[in-house]
Amino acid sequence: MKTSRRDPLVSVVMPAFNVERFITRSVESVLGQTFPDFEIVVVDDGSTDKTVEMLLPFSDHRLRIIKQAHSGSSAARNVGVELTTGPYIAFLDGDDLWAPEKLDRHVKFLEDHPEVDLTFSHSHVIDENGLSTGRVSRLVHGYISFRRLLIENVVHNGSAVVMRRDAIERAGRFDVTLPSAVDHDLWLRVALARHNNICCIPQVLTFYRMREGQVTKDWRRMEASWTMLIDKMRRLAPAEVAAVEMKARSGFYRYLAYIAYETTQYGESRALFCKAWRGDCAHLLFDRRMWLLAAALTTRTVLPTPLHRQLDRLARDFRSRREAPIDRVEAAHGN
Repeated sequence: MKTSRRDPLVSVVMPAFNVERFITRSVESVLGQTFPDFEIVVVDDGSTDKTVEMLLPFSDHRLRIIKQAHSGSSAARNVGVELTTGPYIAFLDGDDLWAPEKLDRHVKFLEDHPEVDLTFSHSHVIDENGLSTGRVSRLVHGYISFRRLLIENVVHNGSAVVMRRDAIERAGRFDVTLPSAVDHDLWLRVALARHNNICCIPQVLTFYRMREGQVTKDWRRMEASWTMLIDKMRRLAPAEVAAVEMKARSGFYRYLAYIAYETTQYGESRALFCKAWRGDCAHLLFDRRMWLLAAALTTRTVLPTPLHRQLDRLARDFRSRREAPIDRVEAAHGN
């Protein structure tokens, strides 16, 4: 792709909707990158809080703010892609954060590997207050095939991705008709373009924030979206989907069971857990997460509620202490 001399190498697209508490730090984590050749376009998706006002003190010429009527994050990302020019595109949600070397690592990898269209990093999961949850995205590495990605969205979140503009132009934009799973849908379409064109950079370079009101906590909406997604992929790549659909179904219902458990919908979690087993149960036998969930649901069933809550709290505390001692994500930025 030919670009003018004034075009930045990376276009950072940031959809934002009612994130006044987080948007300043998110933008700062981009402006503080060790790789300086970028533009950042924040697409405010009809926020009703002070999201836009929080951005006004920034005077960096690389930052632009676009306002639109509320249309959803997919539409906001598509607008951002349309209004930017860089041959590489990075996505960062308005409540997530990057490590300072994020763009540097991704751009160098893409420059050195012309066969790769999309890169993603590991993600450290933080809570609403920027505290470590002790959770990290799946620690995969290397090249990720379409089948592997269909079985499980190991990319984990859109803020982890830096990709070639050419790839998104070939695959098409974010699908605004999907209620959720829009990231997964696009990554799968990119993976269909050519063999082994998605690769993980095995470092924690993204900080993904879990908070109230996220779509990822609504398992019913996610279930409906996954059904739409799998139908779409069957049309695009029937043989590829047929080879792994049962594994994908089992893994997805395991994940929904986990979401239901986390939101204290224990009866629904047990039902979803059983759906997972009715898929490819052999695949789940080697999944440590399935056995941990089984143990959690069993203790919920057989133990008194106060004792279950205490054990659950101890398990969460233990998990949060397993990771490196990042008390707040700001510590990872040297602040």
